[in-house]
Amino acid sequence: STIVLGRDLSESVGSFIELAIEKGSGETSASLVHAGLTFALTPLMQFDIHAAAGLSGSAPDALIGFGFSTRRDQR
Repeated sequence: STIVLGRDLSESVGSFIELAIEKGSGETSASLVHAGLTFALTPLMQFDIHAAAGLSGSAPDALIGFGFSTRRDQR
């Protein structure tokens, strides 16, 4: 389960913060807080950089990452 809040910082830059809880097998669950920035390269392409910190023992202590996404509109 996740709860995400996002906000545009400018026309091409956005930010987000997320609380994520992943139910594991048995009674364990991994909880983390995740935040990042998004950069619109074009109306159909986006780059992002993000970081997270674990809130529970079964979550990673920390992580950083980046991503690229594109959308293909159907015409």
